[in-house]
Amino acid sequence: MDTLYLIVHKVRGEPAVEVAQRVVIGDEDVWFIPTSGHRAWPYKYRALHHSFDLEHSAPRSEEWDALPDHYSPTQGEGSKARLRARLRDVWRARRVAAAIA
Repeated sequence: MDTLYLIVHKVRGEPAVEVAQRVVIGDEDVWFIPTSGHRAWPYKYRALHHSFDLEHSAPRSEEWDALPDHYSPTQGEGSKARLRARLRDVWRARRVAAAIA
């Protein structure tokens, strides 16, 4: 399961390229996007070469340090609070729609 693959799969009807992991469960290959935990169904895939070492390939420079992080610690509670508020709004709207129906 440690092997990473570059896959092409369908997202909202369009081709998307992702890094994925393949897990064999019984007779079935199950593919996961490790950064999101979502399942994927690849159209095509290719193993990332074993020499592709993320730990040693990431540059260390001012340019690198200036890039925003995908999971930035500065997003912290603000992002969580916004997500909770959006989810509350969605559930409130669903309850209202169900009451009207």
